[in-house]
Amino acid sequence: MLAFKQALDHVVELCKAYQKEIDKRELWYEEPYQHQYLAINKLIRFHLDERLNLEALAAGEQSAPGFPSLTPARRQYYALEEKVPPFLASGNDSYYYLQTYRIATTWLLKTFSYSTFKGDWEKSRNLITWLAAIEGKHEKHNVSGSVDNSLSDIKDLGDLSDLSNGELRALEEEVRNIQALLMDHPELEGQLTAEELQLLAMASEHLDDKQDVLQGLPKVDNRFKYEAPPAIDVLAYRCRQLTVLSDDFPDDYDANQLVSHLDVFKQDLRDSFNLHVYACSDVYHSIVKEMGAFKQVTLGQLCRMLHDGLMRFTDEKSLNSYYEGQIAASHLEVQRGMPDTIDLEILLLTAIGEF
Repeated sequence: MLAFKQALDHVVELCKAYQKEIDKRELWYEEPYQHQYLAINKLIRFHLDERLNLEALAAGEQSAPGFPSLTPARRQYYALEEKVPPFLASGNDSYYYLQTYRIATTWLLKTFSYSTFKGDWEKSRNLITWLAAIEGKHEKHNVSGSVDNSLSDIKDLGDLSDLSNGELRALEEEVRNIQALLMDHPELEGQLTAEELQLLAMASEHLDDKQDVLQGLPKVDNRFKYEAPPAIDVLAYRCRQLTVLSDDFPDDYDANQLVSHLDVFKQDLRDSFNLHVYACSDVYHSIVKEMGAFKQVTLGQLCRMLHDGLMRFTDEKSLNSYYEGQIAASHLEVQRGMPDTIDLEILLLTAIGEF
């Protein structure tokens, strides 16, 4: 069965590569490529549906309070997995795509924080990596230069009524990029000339008449506004994830066994926190306080200490009161300033000599 799954995965990857070649050559409307492309789409959808069904079954789906089903989030994750790493590697700094992926990854990170399914832990880790890279690109983005470049590219396309399908898709990207920039930076509109504003309006209207051959990039509206999650909320849901692991871990191993490498665990735990982010430092010292000066503990005791040290950081209301509504760190600094579930699991496995 495993060999069949691996063979099917390989076939799907080859099919995706073939589709990319069709995309590159703009052969969507030519036979036999159009028929093949659509047939491959059916295979890819079937493959993803089965993968999601298996994950939902394994997760039980009941492990997400407030989220009756995480399957739509997993579907969106796999869609992003196809797009975000190549986008980041390409050097493309389109504001439209940066903002689209920024919003999607942030939402998925919070969504997966409710999941106790081990298969989702790697997804969260990847999302944090993608979001950090996206934020880095965002900080360096030349906003006014990006508008100028998009306008220049639109002008270079020439007569809008005589564009190929590929040129129409390029036009769509440039128009959406300008719209996204003006949404976040409305002051830029006052810097555009009357001719540039007219060109943008004409291009936008032209796209409305060509929806059948476009990529279908969503239009920019209020949903495109990005709101960074409060660092306090991120701290709370990260600690909730870790309490779930500390509760479940003894069930998979002998809770009564002595922790053979307690000193190593303590040092590795310290190294996994960024103590310069004081909220992360608070979490670390809370755990250390629970561990006290014990020289010998069972696995069950160690996990109970972890649980108790983390629990005081799992309630947003009490955290808002303690930190007076604000942590002097970004949500990403909190995300990356403490161990995730995979990190903590490795630390616990090392502590009992299983890693």
